[in-house]
Parts: sequence; structure tokens; C-alpha cells
Amino acid sequence: MARKATKETWFFGPGEADFYTALRGKRVAVVLENGQMLEETLIGADAYHITLKRRDGVTVLLSKHAILYVLTREDVQREGEEAT
Repeated sequence: MARKATKETWFFGPGEADFYTALRGKRVAVVLENGQMLEETLIGADAYHITLKRRDGVTVLLSKHAILYVLTREDVQREGEEAT
């Protein structure tokens, strides 16, 4: 019997769902495509959006296509320490 060729895939690090699940309830810095940075609490994520809670209690629905990258509060502090 002939062996069927398989396509090899590579995976590095956590998947998107795991990444956002691990950050749920934590303060994150979200850097947007326009350069603006939001430091808010992540309360949820789905396939197309993330939900943040602002310090004043307002809930914000943010489209993922507007996000350049997301950092944890610890990552932000570490970057600040390395810069000094």
C-alpha cells in the first residue's frame, strides 16, 4: 500500500486563542495601527474583536485588524527598564 504524502506544518508559541485566554483579566498595552497605545484590562476576545475595560469602567470593543501588537503590563515595564 502506498503511503500518502503529508504536509509538514510548523508552529511556534501559543495560538491566538491561548494567548488572549492567558491575558484575560490582566492589564495589557494594545498598540494600534495609528500608533496610539491603550493600557486597559482585557476582558475577552473572539475571532475578530477584543474587549477591553477602561479605568473608568467603560467597556470597549476593538477590532483586531486595528491592532499592531499587544504587550502585557510586565512587558511594558521590562521595556522601560531596558531603555534606561
